Amino acid sequence: MQLGNAIRMVRTAKRMKQQEVADGTGCDVSYISLLETGRRDPTWSMLQKICSSMHVNPTLVVALTESESEDMSPYMPLVHSELWRITKKGEL
Repeated sequence: MQLGNAIRMVRTAKRMKQQEVADGTGCDVSYISLLETGRRDPTWSMLQKICSSMHVNPTLVVALTESESEDMSPYMPLVHSELWRITKKGEL
């Protein structure tokens, strides 16, 4: 899975809009769109900012890229468990 797809998957699982992620990173919403469509690749620093704005660990997003498949359904339990953990800790 491409990094942009993983970012999109986590963002949509958290029911966030691209604008919310952009606001949290200080970048333009068009840049988030370019990342999610694979037309740009973020620096590690920007990936950290994106993940911070979504309240997830960057390793979750990177782990999702390890899959060759674009079918995200096998990863949804991982995403949901991470979201549950974060919610329980009050990080949302």
